[in-house]
Amino acid sequence: MIEKFLGLFGVHRVSMIITVASQVIRTFEQEFGQDGNAKNAAIDSIIEILNQHKTAVPPLAQSVPVETVSNVAT
Repeated sequence: MIEKFLGLFGVHRVSMIITVASQVIRTFEQEFGQDGNAKNAAIDSIIEILNQHKTAVPPLAQSVPVETVSNVAT
């Protein structure tokens, strides 16, 4: 799976994804480590949010008209 990530994103982005994921995992362990049900619910919530984002269609970027600049001093 790491090879697939590297092929899709490159080393920098894979590093960023792993860093963020490890921070989330560490936070869940600290906040919900004693209550397995709460920890599982928090993980399920994050998975659901990520899955919704994964299937969402991104909005189209609005085009900005480019104005021509004339009489530019050089």
